[in-house]
Amino acid sequence: MIQEFRARENRPSQADLGRDGRAPEVVPPQLSIAERASLERLEQLLKPTASVDLGALRQHVYEHPHDDAPRAVLADALSEQGDPLGEFITLQLASYRQSPSRREAELLRTHAVRWLGALEPFVYQPTQSWLEVFERGFPAKVRLQREANGTVLTQSEQWATVEDLRLPYGFQFEPPYPALRGLRRLEGLTNRPAHPLPPLEELVVRADLITTLRITGVNHLGLLGFNADGLEQLIRHSARLPWFSAVRSLGIGMGLTALTLGEALLARLPTLHSVVCSRAIGHAFFESEQWWERLSRGGALTCVWHGRNSGGEKATAVADVLTPERVRALTVLRLEQRARMPASERAAVVQAVKQALAASDERPRETVLFGIKLLSP
Repeated sequence: MIQEFRARENRPSQADLGRDGRAPEVVPPQLSIAERASLERLEQLLKPTASVDLGALRQHVYEHPHDDAPRAVLADALSEQGDPLGEFITLQLASYRQSPSRREAELLRTHAVRWLGALEPFVYQPTQSWLEVFERGFPAKVRLQREANGTVLTQSEQWATVEDLRLPYGFQFEPPYPALRGLRRLEGLTNRPAHPLPPLEELVVRADLITTLRITGVNHLGLLGFNADGLEQLIRHSARLPWFSAVRSLGIGMGLTALTLGEALLARLPTLHSVVCSRAIGHAFFESEQWWERLSRGGALTCVWHGRNSGGEKATAVADVLTPERVRALTVLRLEQRARMPASERAAVVQAVKQALAASDERPRETVLFGIKLLSP
């Protein structure tokens, strides 16, 4: 695996090739200074003259949680010693953002609890598979147990690989947490921390907390349950939040029932191009052409269901909202489920969407219906 990264360093770029297609004798390195330093440290740790320090390799993963190279090197070292975690890391690096293999699921069924290590007592076990928790060989998407408290996030470096953290209700989140250096997404915050939140790509939080939180910036903002008064307060104070106007993606749970308030919120989000709805079809903004006009500029729409209503009702709602004209305007359309949904219910929703797609002369660049990606015509 190290040889692959060394090959990057020695590979000439297209601009470095001569007219005859041959590389010059001196080729500038393709790795950054930070990447070369990281690679040199890994090579020192793996010198054949000394035994491999697996603890040091793991720590290197924790120090660089978004970098694949330390994980790949650790996987090689573990595989040489017959540790199945090495095979698992290698498989997950190869299948990242793709459908996981059957072998990954088999390994997790046998070893997931052991691989969670110090995190195991605090991690909520998923209803379907541990594949919901592990990415790139390590715990990445964690929902904390209801009994967990803020001190657990200070007890192990293993928290470094967690990118998506879902807090239980009433959890007192009080940063800084140095071990959470890989965190990208935080959901379920209910208190007002005394210190600023770490930089995040996605924050899902109660709307009435937004104006009191110290946030440096966030790309996706998810708003949990709120009423009209809370929404009015958010709109009124949003001008004082320097990061708010830069939000590019908005997630809406429940409470956006007033059409005028929805359009007022949209006016405060000039760069918004993506919407995620957890109560997908019931929101007032679906009745607003202003929202659809915004999404038509290369926008993305994700609708998430929780399996609460009958399939017939949902299929009718989808057909009413996702008209051929609106489907044509979208760049990305995704339908997702977060709970068990009867097959007949899911089929009714899929059929309604496919009918809208068939009636449109243009289709979104990407359409994913409950995990199944439709091919573009």
